[in-house]
Amino acid sequence: MAIEWKKPAPGHEEILTSVSAECTRFECEKCPGLFTRDDYPNRFIMCVHECHRVMTDVSPECEMGECGKCSGTFTREDYPNQSITCIHTCHGLKDGAVTHLRD
Repeated sequence: MAIEWKKPAPGHEEILTSVSAECTRFECEKCPGLFTRDDYPNRFIMCVHECHRVMTDVSPECEMGECGKCSGTFTREDYPNQSITCIHTCHGLKDGAVTHLRD
């Protein structure tokens, strides 16, 4: 199995990503979202199958520097029925902190 390594920013934990066995079998409703594998038994791996795709952007609160008011998800007028996940750095995901495990 090929692993793509990206060195995380100093002081930030690396995030491992791959596709779960459930999503590989298109049993997406059974996917836990976070899982472990035999080759990484002590690490959680985030499933990145297309069924988990969500819209991401920076919330208006975080844009204005009012991060304490951001709930982590929000909606916008142009997508009124879509929940959008805020990816501002105050939520802990930093550039260079993602490693994708290729199957």
